[in-house]
Amino acid sequence: MNEAATPFYKKPKHQVLAAAATGQFLYLVFATIAARNVYISTALAVAFTLGYGIAILGWCRLDSRERGFALSPRFPYAVVIFGTFSLIFYLFRSRGFARGLGSVSVFFASLIALFIIDTIFAVIVLVLISFITRTPLPK
Repeated sequence: MNEAATPFYKKPKHQVLAAAATGQFLYLVFATIAARNVYISTALAVAFTLGYGIAILGWCRLDSRERGFALSPRFPYAVVIFGTFSLIFYLFRSRGFARGLGSVSVFFASLIALFIIDTIFAVIVLVLISFITRTPLPK
């Protein structure tokens, strides 16, 4: 199938991004619900961190195949050790300085947008939980 004819939501890179955003939203909802139980909150945070690292690695591998850029065999270790910094390194390394700077800017803009959306949903979930359980909102 022609790459230009493929809708954006069927491209594997975009599916990984959608899965990561969905995972972040689900983490937010479950972490808000289980906020009083430190064990569940910690388990959720570990699971989300692992999922985030897998999403970074998956996206970088898909992008490198699409661009014909060879990843180092040690790149997965860099993702485990450095996390988001390895994505930033990959963006600069695979695109050069100017396009890498643009890609990093888009990455940070999307993080800010996700933070704003997550904050709005967290407030909605908190209000719904407070309404359902009939407990007052924290001040």
